[in-house]
Amino acid sequence: MYKSDGVLQSSDVPLPDEKILKKGKIAIIECVENIPCNPCETSCPQGAIKIGENICDLPKIDYSKCSGCSLCLAVCPGLAIFALNKYIDENRSEITIPYELNTSLEKGMTVKLVNRSGKILGNGEISAIRELKIQKKRKLVSILIPRELINEVRHFMV
Repeated sequence: MYKSDGVLQSSDVPLPDEKILKKGKIAIIECVENIPCNPCETSCPQGAIKIGENICDLPKIDYSKCSGCSLCLAVCPGLAIFALNKYIDENRSEITIPYELNTSLEKGMTVKLVNRSGKILGNGEISAIRELKIQKKRKLVSILIPRELINEVRHFMV
């Protein structure tokens, strides 16, 4: 469907199975276009992401190797990777998103949760902000979200 309206649906990029999600923080790749790109593969210290010999192939992730370090989020030029920790507490999960806007953010700040098409889904709380040495204009922002929204939330608004 994204080919016609430009918006991915959760069915276009399903989450890994529950056994993997129970592991803790992992990278989730929502890259769906075959373009020449491989920074995620070259940046992964565990070798969990593979493109293959054809640089236009879509990246594939081996979750048994992924440590959730988030380096791939920091270098993806298409902002097509996020990190997910499904089990933070009884009801919440944490999503980590690359963020490039020049906006003041603070840990504990309430933000509006947004889906892939820009619809506001509710509120979340910033749990961490990671400044990057390798990508000066990008931050990795972690947000606590209601668990039932893990396959919907993909950004936020201040």
